[in-house]
Amino acid sequence: MPTTDIMIDLETLGTTPDSVIVSIAAVKFDPFEDYQERGVTSDQLPTLNILVDIDSQTDRRVDDNTVTWWSQQDPLVQETVFSPIGRVSFADALDQLHRFIWNTGGRVWAQGTQFDIAMLEHAYRSVNRAYPWQYSQARDSRTLLDLVAVNLPKATHDAVADCWRQIIGVQQALATLGIQRFVR
Repeated sequence: MPTTDIMIDLETLGTTPDSVIVSIAAVKFDPFEDYQERGVTSDQLPTLNILVDIDSQTDRRVDDNTVTWWSQQDPLVQETVFSPIGRVSFADALDQLHRFIWNTGGRVWAQGTQFDIAMLEHAYRSVNRAYPWQYSQARDSRTLLDLVAVNLPKATHDAVADCWRQIIGVQQALATLGIQRFVR
């Protein structure tokens, strides 16, 4: 059985590594499966979906332009992302993500390693904890999707839905490129 890869997506209140994180999603997946062809849906995959308590991030930044941008997004997505129900502390969110990823052995994907991955690495360092992947495991789905034409819906800014969208894109791109396994 292939190793399990992880797709990560964050929703934040800024674009710098020290920005407030409002939600974290991570989904385990096989990059070489064709979930759409097999009829696999996002709710059938191991998923972590965390709403992070904003007040527990006193040392992180909020960007006014990002807050304005959020005010212009779909009201249903705003309601989900900013719901006060079920929020966990920043440290607990990082612990949950660490447990979800730890020892999977696969790659850790994000739509741009300079955003989600960089922000999470900064977050782990800010609480004096190691992040749960090796530097060589980080992968950028955006670069892969730039190599071939894939038919994906627009990002919704719901972290779990965006993970699923990015997973389907990675699978389609690898299939289009004829890649059936990673060399290392």
